[in-house]
Amino acid sequence: MSYSLGKQILRNTSFVFSAQILVLLISIARALILPKIFPVESFGYWSVYWFYTSYVGIFCLGFNDGIYLKFGEYNYEELPHKLIRSAVRLFTWMLFSFTAICILLIVFFEDNSNIGYALLFASLNIPVMGLTSVFIYIFQITNQFKRYSFFSIIDKILVLFTILYMLIVNSENFRTIIFVDLLSKLIVLLLMIWKTRELYFGKTTSFKESFRFMTENMSVGIKLMIANLMGMLLVGSGRIIVQLCGNIEDFAIYSFGMSVTGLVLTAVTAFSLVLYPMIKRISEDKYYYLFKRINIFTRSFGLPAILVYFPACWFITFFYPKYDSVLPFLNFLFAIVFLQCKISILNNTYYKVLRKEKPMLIANMNCVLIFTVLATVFYGIYREIWLIAGCTFVAMFIRCYESEIYLTKIMNGKIDKQVYVEIGFLLFFLSSSYLLSFIYSFVLSLLFCVAYFIFDRKQVKETFLLLWK
Repeated sequence: MSYSLGKQILRNTSFVFSAQILVLLISIARALILPKIFPVESFGYWSVYWFYTSYVGIFCLGFNDGIYLKFGEYNYEELPHKLIRSAVRLFTWMLFSFTAICILLIVFFEDNSNIGYALLFASLNIPVMGLTSVFIYIFQITNQFKRYSFFSIIDKILVLFTILYMLIVNSENFRTIIFVDLLSKLIVLLLMIWKTRELYFGKTTSFKESFRFMTENMSVGIKLMIANLMGMLLVGSGRIIVQLCGNIEDFAIYSFGMSVTGLVLTAVTAFSLVLYPMIKRISEDKYYYLFKRINIFTRSFGLPAILVYFPACWFITFFYPKYDSVLPFLNFLFAIVFLQCKISILNNTYYKVLRKEKPMLIANMNCVLIFTVLATVFYGIYREIWLIAGCTFVAMFIRCYESEIYLTKIMNGKIDKQVYVEIGFLLFFLSSSYLLSFIYSFVLSLLFCVAYFIFDRKQVKETFLLLWK
C-alpha cells in the first residue's frame, strides 16, 4: 500500500470515526431520554415508527446498491451524470408510487390511530430515505467521506435538539418527535440534492434508456439488498412477532432492550465500514492471516462488551423502573450483541471480500427461517418475550459459527481453537446470570474475561498493533 493511499484511508477513517462518535453520543441520548419522558405506550408507538422506517430500503429494489457496486472505482467527475440523473428521476417516481400504495393500505386496514400515524410517517420515509441512500453511497464510492460524515449526523443533531426541548417542557407527545425526525431527514436530502445538483437537475436521456439503466443497477444490487435485508431480519424478526402477536407495551419493552444493546453496536459501525476497502487493497494470500487477526479483535472487543450487561441492569433498575420487565431477557440481548459484532465485522466483511454474496444471502435466509420456526412454536405456546430473545440468540449463534467455519474452509484455513473459549463464555454468562446471584455472576464472568486476556495476551497485543498500523 502506497504512503499516499494509506494516508487517504487514514483520513477517511478519521472522518467516519468522528461522525460515529457523534452518532453514538446522540444514540445514547435518544435511547436514554425518550424512554424517560414517554409513557411505555407512547414509547411503543415511537418504536413502531423507528422499526419500520429501518426497512423502507426494500422499496429501492437494489437500485442504490447497484450504483454502489457498479461504480465503486469511479471518481465523482467520472460518473455518468446524465444517465444517473435520468435514472434517479425515474427512481423518484417509483418511490412515490410505493409510498402512495403503502398509505392507502394503512388508511384502509389500520384501525389504531396511533399505530396508523407511526406507519404513515414510516411510509413517507420511503422517498426521503431512498434518495438519501443514493447520494450517501455516491459520497462513499467517490471518497467524499467528509461530506458523507456531515450528512450522516446533521439530521440526528436536529432530532437531538427536539428531544432535549421535549425533556425541558416535559412533553409526552410521541407524534412531535416522529414529525421532526422525518422533517430533519427531508432537510438533509434537500441539502444533498443541492450539493450534487448535477445528478438531479439538467438534461436527461430518453425514458427507454433511463429505464434500462435503472433496471440494470437493480439487477446488480438486488442480491446484496436482499442479503442485507435478511441480515436486518436476523434481529428484527423478533420485534415483528412481538408487535403483531403481543401488545404495544410488550413491543416497547422489547424495543427498549434492543436500543440499550444497540448502543454497543453503534461503536463498531465505523470500523466495519472502512474495513472492506482496506482488505481489498492487500494481496489475496494475506486474506486468511488478516481474517484470524480480525477474529481476535472481535473477540477482544465482544467479550468485555457482554459485561456491560451488569451495569446496564443496575442502571435500568434504578433509573428506568417502568422498563424493568426487560431484565429477564437482557442477558440474551447482550449475548446477541457479541454475535452481531462477529457477523458484522468478520463474517459479512469477508463474504463481500471473497465475492460470496449468494452464500451470505443463503446463510441469512437460513437464520431467519430457523428463528421463525422456533419463535412461532415457543412464543405461540407460552407468549413469553424472553423466548423471542432466546430464539434470536440460537438462530444467530448458528449463523455466526456456521459462516465462520465456511469462510475458514474456502480460505484453506483451520478453525481457531479460541472459538471454544467464546462459546464457553457465552454459555457460562447466560447460565450464571440466570442461576447465580447478580454479584456472583458478575465476579465470575469478569474473572473468565480477565483469564482470557491473560492467557492470550500475546495474540491480542500483536493484533491491536497490526490493526493500528
